[in-house]
Amino acid sequence: MSPEQELRQAIQLMQEGAVSTAVPMLSRLVESGQLEDQGRAAAYAWLAESREDRGFKISCLERALAADPANGQIRQGLQQLLSKDGRPDHLPELGEPEILTLERAPQVAGIAGGANGVASAAFVSQNGLLATTSYAVGGAEAVSVELGREGTLSGNVVRRDPLQDIALIEAPVRLARKPASAPPAPTSEQLPFLAPSHDGTRLRGRLMPGQQAARTPWLTTNLLPVQIGSAGGNPLFDDREQLIGILTLNTNPAGFVYAIPIQQIAGLAAAYQRDRLLLPEAGYCRACGGLARALMYGGRYCENCGAQIKLAEVKAPQPDQLRQIYSENQTRPCPNCGAAVGHYRGRCLRCGHAQARRPRIGSGAQA
Repeated sequence: MSPEQELRQAIQLMQEGAVSTAVPMLSRLVESGQLEDQGRAAAYAWLAESREDRGFKISCLERALAADPANGQIRQGLQQLLSKDGRPDHLPELGEPEILTLERAPQVAGIAGGANGVASAAFVSQNGLLATTSYAVGGAEAVSVELGREGTLSGNVVRRDPLQDIALIEAPVRLARKPASAPPAPTSEQLPFLAPSHDGTRLRGRLMPGQQAARTPWLTTNLLPVQIGSAGGNPLFDDREQLIGILTLNTNPAGFVYAIPIQQIAGLAAAYQRDRLLLPEAGYCRACGGLARALMYGGRYCENCGAQIKLAEVKAPQPDQLRQIYSENQTRPCPNCGAAVGHYRGRCLRCGHAQARRPRIGSGAQA
């Protein structure tokens, strides 16, 4: 296996939440000297995501920038970390919500304000990141996070994966300890679990056979949708109180609900935290749930799905960067702005101008 292939494998493991397996590979690669400068920078950037220690992150990103000085994303992430020097930890930044510090995270939180009713959620990181179902959130950008005795906070939807039915919500909460999650290994069948709900209901069940037969990344449970009684998101804990997944309302042919394994959730969370560090000016697309880099360069439409993005501030377009993001020159130019970035639902992805429809063959239009 070449160093580049090993790097890709290590990055994939990080995305899947297998941090303990990926870190030795990344460390070996950066010390071997076999990677090119950009590859070594990428390895250091991913190593920065393996620990919550801010000093460790800074050290990794400094080495990444030394390997690839022209990498603006790494430079932005490093500057963001360094800009926090000298600020008292107990004071919130101007304009930011006050951060609630919890010695012990609640087992389950309630999520209200989504597209399909109230749901449950579980903390998956120390910095206030929660996981629930994409079905529960839908196209909402902001929701309420109910923490029982701790009160209700405002949370922002920061990433969704509709295919895996995962949504990530960020709340102004800091946890004293990292939430306990099961190690990234195949979860055994017949494993008993506890699935608490935001309303106080505590469901008990077992994992069932059939995950491999169904060719799905989800876990099969012995619960029925009627037992959940909400939009899902109930965390599943094993007998060690480790998070092994969250419940969905998706069912197998026999009518039993699936659960999303913690590995899938951890992978999406790691990708989001990496993007937040390296691409702080990128945005969230409420339509597809993905990262919209177009916002960094003055684009108005998501480069992934073409939906119009809500702009926090209007930036002057940067043609060279937008040309790369929108894959220009792969379609006819826009008659308004001249950009060949493509169109979505009849409007230019660069300027939003309506496109003239091409006549259909055999419609009688004159050439």
